[in-house]
Amino acid sequence: VIAGTITDETVEFAKAEVAKLDAELAKAAAKRAEKKAENAPLVEALQAILTDEPMTASQIAENVEGINNASKATVIAKILVESGVATVTEVKVKGRAVKGYFKA
Repeated sequence: VIAGTITDETVEFAKAEVAKLDAELAKAAAKRAEKKAENAPLVEALQAILTDEPMTASQIAENVEGINNASKATVIAKILVESGVATVTEVKVKGRAVKGYFKA
């Protein structure tokens, strides 16, 4: 390749590598779709309890069945923020600023 010559062997190698990359991308896309479908009921549950008052991720985890921790709550809340259903703001909790999520 450096010398400017491409053999049939090089072409076959490149095709095989592209096929591997395509397979990896397809697998990743399937995994994302599966995760999205898995999170759909949690997104709906969070949307149902959001009010005009900001809720922290910890409060969301306490109030939505299936969301077991603040990290998962943040992921689900971000989905709603990205879709325009929720808004995020900073709220003070025990002297520190954390994100609060509420209806848009």
